[in-house]
Amino acid sequence: MVVTHEGTSQVKRVKIDLLHFQYENLSMNKKKTIDDMITKFTKLTNDLASRGDEIDNDLNGEEVIRAFPPSWNFKSTTLKELNYKEEVELNGLYWES
Repeated sequence: MVVTHEGTSQVKRVKIDLLHFQYENLSMNKKKTIDDMITKFTKLTNDLASRGDEIDNDLNGEEVIRAFPPSWNFKSTTLKELNYKEEVELNGLYWES
């Protein structure tokens, strides 16, 4: 049996707040690929979920596209149009990228 210690509720809250900060300020390095970005994004959302703070899955694709660098504006617009619904699905980014 493995026992992990996550700390006090205050420490847990700080960890969740830090993950939310990283989520909200997610940006893509020009040298990274869409797959790298989605991996980073998925890790953040999984870390939040493991701490009991789920992110609305309907916004995932839009959040990743929002994090693209400005030089990707044309690609961002194209991906949004190709996947246009009420929201962009994260899985659609894999197929269209």
